[in-house]
Amino acid sequence: MLIQILITFILGLVFVKFAKIVAIKYDIVDRPNSAVKTHTKVTPYLGGLGIILTFYVSFFIFNSFEYTIKHIVELGVLGIMFILGVSDDKFDLSIRFRWIIQFIVAFSLMAVGNVLNLTGIFPLDILFTLIGILFMINAMNILDILDGLAAGITVIILGAFIIINSMLVGNEFYIFISMIYIVTLLAFLVYNFNPASIFMGDAGSTVLGTFLAIIFINTYNNASDVSFQFASFIALAIPIFEVFYVSILRLKKGMNPMKGSKDHFALRKRILGHSIKESVILAYGITLMTLIAAYITIGLPLEKLIIISFAIVVSFIIFGYTLIKVKID
Repeated sequence: MLIQILITFILGLVFVKFAKIVAIKYDIVDRPNSAVKTHTKVTPYLGGLGIILTFYVSFFIFNSFEYTIKHIVELGVLGIMFILGVSDDKFDLSIRFRWIIQFIVAFSLMAVGNVLNLTGIFPLDILFTLIGILFMINAMNILDILDGLAAGITVIILGAFIIINSMLVGNEFYIFISMIYIVTLLAFLVYNFNPASIFMGDAGSTVLGTFLAIIFINTYNNASDVSFQFASFIALAIPIFEVFYVSILRLKKGMNPMKGSKDHFALRKRILGHSIKESVILAYGITLMTLIAAYITIGLPLEKLIIISFAIVVSFIIFGYTLIKVKID
């Protein structure tokens, strides 16, 4: 295992460096030409290429699991989301076209069995799964607002899912690919942590969201106890909070929730005087607390699960309400 981790990490360093060269050569860069941007210099925008190459190459080198159609589709849609993301980074695709591809990806995943066993009523489960997949894809895109934020938070969330899945039987494949993705993102963070020399772009963030949706669905469906299902939801607390937080604030201003603004909780911490590193590390800390909360809930009876979940929701509401007072230009 240690050799696999080391080789994957080295591959990550090499492929992300390669992605920087390609991004500069083909002018796939992020220019600070908007008030929403937090950086001040032109930065390569193709970190997603380094991430997807590292993940695929490491997977094919070290995979010892038998392929199923389900696994092939799950790995394949990651590539589709990468192509969509890099095309959007380069050509600024229309929102309608992006949503069409995202719907196709979601239905492809559901067609091979990635449907949440949430209500026991199949049409409702299809609807909730569709909403959930689209939600996660765009949640990580929204969360990718500061150097190292989305990648670091994803590392912590995947750590939570590895812990949960290690207590379940039959999800060894998803533990394996989660571990590869964690090491890949750690290598990417060498270049992406503040001050970042490369961004992941939509080619990276939407793939993160798709990957988390796949891991969540398979963890939730394989849970042998309701406490594991609660833990799976709690592990995603930060991206869930971020989407609802910025959406509510944007709607309150009469804005489209999908339109960029500085309403993100991490950017509000920046306005309060915290550095980018401090704001990102704070977000890591909050995410780590949700991981601990997820672990604590495992094995608890339903009434205690409800109490803990209520406490988490109230805590996020208080946190969000406190930051609302921060004035945003």
